[in-house]
Amino acid sequence: GRSIVQDIINAGEDLPIITLEQSLEQLLNNALKESSQSRDAFLEPKLIDALADAIAGEKYSVEEQGLPAVLVVSPTIRPWLSRITRQRLGNLSVLAYTEIPEDQEIRVVGKVGIQENHAQEVAA
Repeated sequence: GRSIVQDIINAGEDLPIITLEQSLEQLLNNALKESSQSRDAFLEPKLIDALADAIAGEKYSVEEQGLPAVLVVSPTIRPWLSRITRQRLGNLSVLAYTEIPEDQEIRVVGKVGIQENHAQEVAA
């Protein structure tokens, strides 16, 4: 059958992707692992707002270039992040790295980071 990627771009095209800053992805991965029993209460609402805003910003700048907005994250955080973005941003493809075929060329067109002070509140 068709891959998820084929629904987004034509065969042979680079897949434009938005990724999370390494430190942010690490933070979310760690937080999710620790809170697998309480799936939803693991992040401050303020942090979730900041994250959604940052993702929205990248989404719009990518779409303004006429590209599809595709956020690619680790499989651990994909279901959670997909739910958040669906609630807040509507149509944004959220894929796990593992869902991209190995022979698919990618091009990073956006990076999501949030202000350090948010991250420190979470770690505190």
